[in-house]
Parts: sequence; C-alpha cells; structure tokens
Amino acid sequence: MWTREGDHYVAVWGDGATAILTVQRFTATQLVFGRADYGKNVDFVATYSGIVTGSTAAGQVTFLQGGIPRTGIFKAAW
Repeated sequence: MWTREGDHYVAVWGDGATAILTVQRFTATQLVFGRADYGKNVDFVATYSGIVTGSTAAGQVTFLQGGIPRTGIFKAAW
C-alpha cells in the first residue's frame, strides 16, 4: 500500500518492507520513481523506470542491496 505524505509516498509491502517513494516522472506514457527503504531493508535503494499503458506500467528496476547492484523487471497496476 502507498500513502501520500507531502511530496513523496510511504509504501508498505506484505513481507514487512517499508520505503519512501519519490516520483521523478509520471506522464501518460512513462514513469520513473525512486525507492529508499528503511526499517527491515535499510540497505535497499532502487529506481523504477517503465512504460505506462492505461492503468498499468511495466519496465526495469535497478537497485542496490547491501552495496551489490542488480536489475530486474516490475509490473504495476492501479
């Protein structure tokens, strides 16, 4: 669940992860947002970049966890 708090969102996942999400770009066709975890996964930071289609988005996530860079894919719906 994402909750808006001023210029960012606070997100909570089912596994107990919590993060601050900042929207860097959100248009009818593109989104980019940053993620910085706190609490359980304090060493996790990520950037999500994707293509928006209606009320869904999909794309690439690049992240650092424990100082190790990784990439993956994400899908989102709202």
